[in-house]
Amino acid sequence: MKKIVLSAKFETFIDESNLQFSESKGLHLNSSDWKPYIKMKHPDIFKFISSGLLVSYTHSDISRKTYQQGYRNTEYRTILLAGFYLSLVGVSNDKISDFLTKLMKKTNWRIRCNCPAMVFWGFNYILTKENSILGPGESRKPVKRNPHLNGICCKHLWVSLNYLHQKMEEIVKNILLTIRNFYGVQSEHGRQQVLKKVKITGVKKLLTDIKTEIVKIDKSLSPEFDNITKGIKMDYFGKQKEYKKDVEQNGKETETIDTEDGNR
Repeated sequence: MKKIVLSAKFETFIDESNLQFSESKGLHLNSSDWKPYIKMKHPDIFKFISSGLLVSYTHSDISRKTYQQGYRNTEYRTILLAGFYLSLVGVSNDKISDFLTKLMKKTNWRIRCNCPAMVFWGFNYILTKENSILGPGESRKPVKRNPHLNGICCKHLWVSLNYLHQKMEEIVKNILLTIRNFYGVQSEHGRQQVLKKVKITGVKKLLTDIKTEIVKIDKSLSPEFDNITKGIKMDYFGKQKEYKKDVEQNGKETETIDTEDGNR
């Protein structure tokens, strides 16, 4: 197997772990034949709000053992703020979920499994060298078992990463529900109340900060973010307005924000 150049991007974890387990070798190291025997429970999302952490458990039908996997999104604050902002300005749940799913796959993650293979075969060491290990790093190089540092993870992480990839939209919808509850924008009344507190200046700053962070993550996502917020005009009460500014009867211009470019 060729030496893998690892990145912490979620999509790269998927590509490289699938390459690692691409061949049928029976029930041996790095074999695709393990997949039917590794069962995974739906991941726990409750710590994502506080620390960007997802936790899952896999059970092996062969060894009868259960192991824990952890995945921490290092840019989870941007995901939270994007979900909050898009909910605040009235973007539909489906559009928000679709965008956040793409954002999750473009962001950086740190991963870990507590199975022995991660230590014995040097996967913890490989992830540490690439700054992609969740928790304490590993300084001991696997000079005997894996001197060429082939692969990136155990079979449990391989199965669970692919599960997360396939179920990411469903996971994001649950995370979005948590975000809306956390920020108090789960209802129209709540959204209106939060808008009154945040005000136009706060909304504008939030928009600017999010757009800056999205460019850092992957600038190809910027046009899509602009597209789903294009033309939205917000007053202090969160009502969507026409692209052209409304003017009150007394001639005073209502304060609004253009979510596409952030200009009044």
